[in-house]
Amino acid sequence: MILVDSHCHLHEVSNDLNTSIECVITEAQEHDVQYILTVSTNSNDINTSIEVANANKNVFCAVGIHPEHAAEYYDIKTIESHTTNPKVVAIGEIGLDFFYDTVDHKTQINVFEQMLNIAPELPRVIHARDCIPEILDIIKNNKNAHGVFHCYTDSLENVKKVLDLGFYVSFSGIATFKKASALREVAKYVPCDRILIETDAPFLAPEPFRGTVNQPAYVKQIAVVLSSERNVPIQQFAEQTTTNFFNCFKKAKL
Repeated sequence: MILVDSHCHLHEVSNDLNTSIECVITEAQEHDVQYILTVSTNSNDINTSIEVANANKNVFCAVGIHPEHAAEYYDIKTIESHTTNPKVVAIGEIGLDFFYDTVDHKTQINVFEQMLNIAPELPRVIHARDCIPEILDIIKNNKNAHGVFHCYTDSLENVKKVLDLGFYVSFSGIATFKKASALREVAKYVPCDRILIETDAPFLAPEPFRGTVNQPAYVKQIAVVLSSERNVPIQQFAEQTTTNFFNCFKKAKL
């Protein structure tokens, strides 16, 4: 069985577990997680994400500015220059976050629009929290916008709109939580060729590991839960989500 963790932050996992990135990757492989996308969130960790991907054959990376870091310094030309690296397969993590309101909405939108307008051939890894109507309006008006809504936690009504725009939808360990039955219904609705799974490690460890440091190895538990909810064999679900990953992130190579 081959699984993919389509979204994590490997260097943060390594730091939080006080172990090497190589050990984190080995642990993942022992749980059938053969490919990993490590995602940057700010200008400081972009280089780190690229270094990790360059040093590990089955690790890819995404470069971008997370909305919570939108008010910090970044150089759009430098970010764009990294997209020629073969291991940089996406722009992300980018988007909007109106939940905490730590960065004003205008600044977030400005940075998000800039991130949508570089390397148009690459998919976008979209972060969207408490802002689905606003983010969909921006995406509808941008011809470069394609990719995945990561760590989806919103409604069934809104996932239909996301799917209508051609995006993939990724589910994290939140979908395994006991009180997340509504989210599991959303995951059951997403077509088999548009669903991805992720850990978002080191955050959001799935049941029964909730409350611990998350890591890519735990994506298998998410696959177990969602394959059961969708009433398909785990092997079939693993194969489909792996195929979906490489269809979404076309620059990534098996």
